[in-house]
Amino acid sequence: MIYISFPPPNPTGYASGIPLYRTSWWQITYFVYNAVFSKFPNITRYCPPTRFTDSDIFISNVPNPRLQEIPHRTIIVDNDNFEVGKWKLGKFTKYGINSETPYSYPYNHLLKGLYGALIKTNDVAIRKWNTDNEDVLEKKQFFLDNIKNVQISPHPIDKNYFGSFYNRDLRFTKPKMLVYNAPPLKNATQLVEMLNANFDSSRYDVVDCVHKSDSGVRDVLSKYTYLAHISYSEGFPYFANEFLCQGLPLYGHEEWWEPYGHDILKWTYDPARQEDNLRNLKVLLSDDFIEEYHDLRRNVIQSHLDRTDNNWDTFTNKLISMIQELL
Repeated sequence: MIYISFPPPNPTGYASGIPLYRTSWWQITYFVYNAVFSKFPNITRYCPPTRFTDSDIFISNVPNPRLQEIPHRTIIVDNDNFEVGKWKLGKFTKYGINSETPYSYPYNHLLKGLYGALIKTNDVAIRKWNTDNEDVLEKKQFFLDNIKNVQISPHPIDKNYFGSFYNRDLRFTKPKMLVYNAPPLKNATQLVEMLNANFDSSRYDVVDCVHKSDSGVRDVLSKYTYLAHISYSEGFPYFANEFLCQGLPLYGHEEWWEPYGHDILKWTYDPARQEDNLRNLKVLLSDDFIEEYHDLRRNVIQSHLDRTDNNWDTFTNKLISMIQELL
């Protein structure tokens, strides 16, 4: 049997359309379970048994304590950006910053001897992984030393649903930025301070949550030209991925955001480049930039929608291939 277990109690909530279930893990659960069930309908179950047999396959995420019951037949599906400081210290430590991030080092023992890992991550982390960048090399080696089959992927997204909100012909007369700031983990304090000191308050709003009902999303899309999310704790913010598909360009942290050639949409925490941050923001929030903005918007959003490596079927096909190797 193939047993699937993720945090949601069932694999169907996402399909209900209820905003409460439009979250990352509900989406993962829905697409992974349905892909596996479609391929192996007679042997796929959601939730693990009381006891595994040596012929079972287990698909779950860290820190499920049952990952080590049949490790040689277990595949994890999870998020990671592989940064060594976050992994070993639970801190973002670049540029003298010493701020809290998710801390995964205590779960190392759960990964040892696993058959497979299919990891969702961001374009920056993928580039660093492929080039053995020192930011990620130690954790990459830990994965390769302890897990037989490791594959990484951009974060998949339900483009059919979220892309249905995208209005290619939407026009704005003035730019305005929506800043997401929910410290400590979802921090944008430095950006807020820069905006407060240099821009009229009509050019930005700061929120600590975003309502994801259909009407709430449409309200955001009609009011704002950018979503700013510069957290240093993220692998890739899930709702930023949603809004990209829905038509809202992202102003994001350079450690996880590759803006399709538009580097003006990157924020850096490097003290030596704060003038670059300010210069870019002055362009983005200028009335003179609004016509160029519409071209930028179309290019960024269409590039995100047109790529296929962030489609769910691309992601789940990798998982199916892993499963087939175990059958």
